[in-house]
Amino acid sequence: MKTITTALTDHHQEMRKLVKEVKKDSTKFIFLKKHLDVHHELEEDLLLSKLHTKEKIKDESLESQEEHVILNFALLDLADFPKD
Repeated sequence: MKTITTALTDHHQEMRKLVKEVKKDSTKFIFLKKHLDVHHELEEDLLLSKLHTKEKIKDESLESQEEHVILNFALLDLADFPKD
């Protein structure tokens, strides 16, 4: 059975592959966005929420949470960007 961190690391690699695919075919962006939405939600619910309780790494986990918010706004902007 995979650990949460192993599963998330594997998913990060999948997301990198999808980004490369989107660079070649922009119609795949919505597929990437859906995967990122699920990934972010799981990462925040399963990992970051637990890390917030660990004093040694609380700052890093909060920073990761902030990065997720920034990325979500960027993805929303990209979704509205003209397709041509």
